[in-house]
Amino acid sequence: MSDILKLQNGSDIRGVAIQSENEEVNLTGEIAYKIARSFGKYIKNKYPNKDKYTSTVGTDSRITGPAIKEAVISALKDEGFLVYDAALTSTPAIFMSTIYDEIKAD
Repeated sequence: MSDILKLQNGSDIRGVAIQSENEEVNLTGEIAYKIARSFGKYIKNKYPNKDKYTSTVGTDSRITGPAIKEAVISALKDEGFLVYDAALTSTPAIFMSTIYDEIKAD
């Protein structure tokens, strides 16, 4: 668990997903799944009386993005969330999915 907590950087998760000479991998699909599953549990505990939970997940252009995104989507679906796959997108676009009534992501 402490290794996962080291990935927290303010409100973000930051890690190394590709091995290099200088850095070891510390952000895998399995770790992303665990983090997303915990996020799903957190949201459900914070808002226990909701009929449904919704999330929007996207990625940037890094080559590891699709695998990490699929792990996150899988974790949230396993928590019972309706998940929108925003594909290649920006952080502001994901944020706006929490504002617009058509999606109203948690």
